[in-house]
Amino acid sequence: MSIKTVEITFEKIDQIFKFLKELDSDKHDFSITIREFNNAKEKVDVIKNLVGNRNYSDWNTFKQSFIEFNTQYNISWQSVQGKGGPINLYNIELPSYLGEQLAKSLLDSTEFKNAGTGGEFNIYNYLKLRMPNLFIYLEDDTRYISLTDFKEGFKSVSKGSFGFKFKQGRSPLFAKTINEYTYLNKSESQDELELGNQIVEKVRILLDLDELDHIQSERKGGKYQNYDFIGYKKKRNPTGEILETYTFELKASNKVASISEAISQATSYKSTSNFTYIIIPMFDKKLFHDEHRFDSFLDLCKENGLGILTVEVDPKKHTVLDVYEIIGPRKLEILDYNLYFSILESKNLEYCQFCSSIVSKESERSGCKWTVNLETDSKCMKILFQEKMAK
Repeated sequence: MSIKTVEITFEKIDQIFKFLKELDSDKHDFSITIREFNNAKEKVDVIKNLVGNRNYSDWNTFKQSFIEFNTQYNISWQSVQGKGGPINLYNIELPSYLGEQLAKSLLDSTEFKNAGTGGEFNIYNYLKLRMPNLFIYLEDDTRYISLTDFKEGFKSVSKGSFGFKFKQGRSPLFAKTINEYTYLNKSESQDELELGNQIVEKVRILLDLDELDHIQSERKGGKYQNYDFIGYKKKRNPTGEILETYTFELKASNKVASISEAISQATSYKSTSNFTYIIIPMFDKKLFHDEHRFDSFLDLCKENGLGILTVEVDPKKHTVLDVYEIIGPRKLEILDYNLYFSILESKNLEYCQFCSSIVSKESERSGCKWTVNLETDSKCMKILFQEKMAK
């Protein structure tokens, strides 16, 4: 016999288990026996709600009708062989459209409109509110409930910038998350330049850099290639002081295509700097819209020695809340020194052979480690030497 297609609702599933509580009465063991059937046979309302309009004149007829009717609502039972064999609960599979229905109602609820991202919620708590009789019958034993399709439907729903995602695996825990995000300016246009202006000082402080320049507006294919930020930190090694150079690739969106492009571009900077980062808004595991892809991107950056900074943003107001590091980059040897010498030139710096330090070319020679105290001031030994030689 073909199984008639019906609309599965939370209410109908809950109604079935309301009457199952009365039928499965002797041990409440998720198993229906011939004895329980005979005891409840005269309760027409109970039986009718468990077989629909099907025949239930005897035990075997009832079993067939009961299994067919429940199957319509994705409630599976297994019939034990033998004339008087019982039927045992096997699986309750919630369809994807019920997941969509629940997700839409939660996104519209005051609870989730006001909820922040990252906090964990248990889906069973919300299913229990809609199907209390099911959970009473199961005594909160959720092993019989299959959420595979339900979770796919639940995750597919979004409203505005927000949606939901589940923890990996079979976990019932889910979190409110932000969907694909793009930073917008006051004109509601994507604006990578403005985002860079908002975060440049935060990045410098975060990484404790001596200087960091946001150069998107000035690069135009010139000497800085495609870097979005360049920075440096003075470091001393056994041979003297050097600049450790940093390069950065910024994107205004955390779309998959944007992240892939950022990694590709940043990888090409590695020969010119000691440390290279990508900067992506909303690119933390708790914020990103695709947990599986996040792990893949993380591994790809690690393989290429790239660091990741993320920018946490208020998705409604597009205001920067925080900038923090997801992973640090691997320190690399500089193979192409064009950027290194460009930084020295643009900052009016030079390496001093006298004190083995990076010092300013200006008259004050700031950064000099070998000065001589005079009557009113101190003076760089190199300048004194040059003045002496000139006489």
